[in-house]
Amino acid sequence: MKTSKIKFSFLFAFMAIFSLCQTGSAQSGVKKKSSQVKSKNNPTFTQFVYQGDDDVYRENPLGDDEFYNPILQGCYPDPSITRKGNDYYLVNSSFSMFPGVPIFHSNDLVNWKQIGHVLDRTSQLKVETAGVSAGIYAPDIKYNPYNDTFYMITTQFASGIGNMVVKTKDPLKGWSDPIKLNFNGIDPSIFFDDNGKAYIVHNDAPDKERNCTTDIG
Repeated sequence: MKTSKIKFSFLFAFMAIFSLCQTGSAQSGVKKKSSQVKSKNNPTFTQFVYQGDDDVYRENPLGDDEFYNPILQGCYPDPSITRKGNDYYLVNSSFSMFPGVPIFHSNDLVNWKQIGHVLDRTSQLKVETAGVSAGIYAPDIKYNPYNDTFYMITTQFASGIGNMVVKTKDPLKGWSDPIKLNFNGIDPSIFFDDNGKAYIVHNDAPDKERNCTTDIG
C-alpha cells in the first residue's frame, strides 16, 4: 500500500507541474501574441475637436469694433491670406494630417468660415507613410488678377515631392494636382507683378548656372 501511495503521489505531483508549465507557456504565448497585435494596431485619430472656451474669453469680453487675436484659435499655424475683391482666403500648415491645408473664407478679416481643404486627394498629398513632423509646411496662397487664378505654393516633405504649387479658378471647386517645382529649399512664396509675371522667393540659394524656371500656367 505504501508503494502504491508513493507512486500515486509522484504521479499527481508530476501532473500538477506539467499543468503549470503548460499554463505558463500558454500565457506567455498570449502575451506575445497580444504584444504583436498591439504593435500592429497603433492609435489612429479619425477626428479631433477643439473648442475655445477658456477663461480669457469670459474675463475679457469684446467691445465694439474689437476682435480676439489670433483671429483663428486652435491649431492653425503659418497663416497666409490673399484677396479677390471683397473675398479673403486664408490657408494654414497641416503637416502630416490628411486632408491637408485647411482653407477659410471671410469678408471682413475677422469672421472666418472653413470651406474645405486645398489638398483633399491622395494624388495631391502623399503623407500616408510620413511622420508627424513631415508633410506640409508654410503654405502661401496668392490670387493673380491677370489670369483670374488662385495659387497655393508650399513644400511637401513626403514621397520626395518637395516644393510644389497647385491652382484653381474657384477655391470652392477644388484644386489641381501638384506641379513639382525645379528648385530645392523650403518656404516658397509667389509674387505676381502688374503684368502677371510670377516670381518665387524661398530660403535656399539658387543652383549656380542652372535655369530654375518652371511653367505653372
